[in-house]
This record gives sequence, structure tokens and C-alpha cells, in this order.
Amino acid sequence: MAELLIGKKALSFDRHEIDRNLAISFVSAIKEDRLLQILEDHIVNEDNIEQLKEVANLAKRCLSLRKEDRPSMNEVAVELERLRIMGKHSLGNIDIGVKEGFELKDL
Repeated sequence: MAELLIGKKALSFDRHEIDRNLAISFVSAIKEDRLLQILEDHIVNEDNIEQLKEVANLAKRCLSLRKEDRPSMNEVAVELERLRIMGKHSLGNIDIGVKEGFELKDL
């Protein structure tokens, strides 16, 4: 999710040393309230900022170092479905990847 939100690979030696690891720089940006600065420009509009923040915070939870702090894939799917339904009209061009009727067994 973080890769999709900011349009960068998980690891890249082409970036400055501090930004090479996407997970670390992504989590830092959220903690420093810089999320809107790093998001892909084409996915952000004034109607979907709150949904994007929720997706970003979900991605941040998925990147937690402690297993106990990470959501299960089922929890992720349920949360993405909730966000999709709530923001169906306001998300515009964003498809966060969960289809109606989606279940983990479909993977």
C-alpha cells in the first residue's frame, strides 16, 4: 500500500541514504505530518484526503516491526472494504483494490 500511495519501490539505492528504505521514510513522514507531501500527486484531491490518511495509517500499521501491532490480512481487507464503501464517490480515481464480496479465500 505504501508503494502505491507514494509511487516508489520498497528499497532503492538511487535515493538518498535516509530515504532508501520506503517503510522507514513512509512511517517517518506520517509521524512528522508530512504525508500529503509524499503522496503521488495524481491520487490526491480535496475530497479524498481523509480516506488517503486512513489508508496510509493502515499501511503504517502493516509496517510495524512488532507482529502484535500489525493487522491480519483479514483485518486489512475489512478495513479497505469499509473505506471503499464510505468513500465510494469521494475517492474519484483511487481504486484501493478491494472488490465487493471479496474474501481472503479468493486469493
